[in-house]
Amino acid sequence: MTAGLKGSFWIDPQTSELLALSAEATEIPMDFEIRSARTEVIYAPMYLEDRRVALPQSATTVVENSKGIVSINQVEFSHCRPYSSTSAIRFDAPTVESAPPPVRREQQPIPPGLSLLMRFRTPLTARAVIGDRFSLIMEANARHDYQEGCRGAWACPVD
Repeated sequence: MTAGLKGSFWIDPQTSELLALSAEATEIPMDFEIRSARTEVIYAPMYLEDRRVALPQSATTVVENSKGIVSINQVEFSHCRPYSSTSAIRFDAPTVESAPPPVRREQQPIPPGLSLLMRFRTPLTARAVIGDRFSLIMEANARHDYQEGCRGAWACPVD
């Protein structure tokens, strides 16, 4: 099945920032299950670190099927944060240094109610992508909200 698509976009004349996008399916074959489909995305200016960027604020998709049943999907976006990291690709063989074998420690399950207050060792930037490595620093000792019958103490040293 092949259908067309038409749409519009709105730009702020003072800032040239994207305000909204809309798209609507056209030329849908009569024997297809979907009779109509349209999507609208509303953008809003946000500050990520020191950069002003237009990010999606909400999106609505409306689909009507051949039986006249209308489905509406609404999505709201909030709490956007920038992420970044650096990486290196090497094609030379790394030098192997002899190191003592790692000490194996038995893993303990993390108990329910354990609270960890941490901060990033280095701030994330807008260039971060999924899979980037990062490190955290414990800001305080781990705190466990003990449940009835739970005994023992959890403590993590602060870096």
